[in-house]
Amino acid sequence: MDISDASLEQIERQHIIDILKSTGWHKGKAAEILKIDRSTLYRMLKKYNITLKE
Repeated sequence: MDISDASLEQIERQHIIDILKSTGWHKGKAAEILKIDRSTLYRMLKKYNITLKE
């Protein structure tokens, strides 16, 4: 993704997916890396329609 063409939401969504992939989709570890609460991560997953199949 070319960052100059991407919206902040697109960048945030992709970053979350990248972190999840790097942790083997372990949400607790991903939330820790992102420095957010797990419940916040769950809200973001729902907001950006991110599923385990990404």
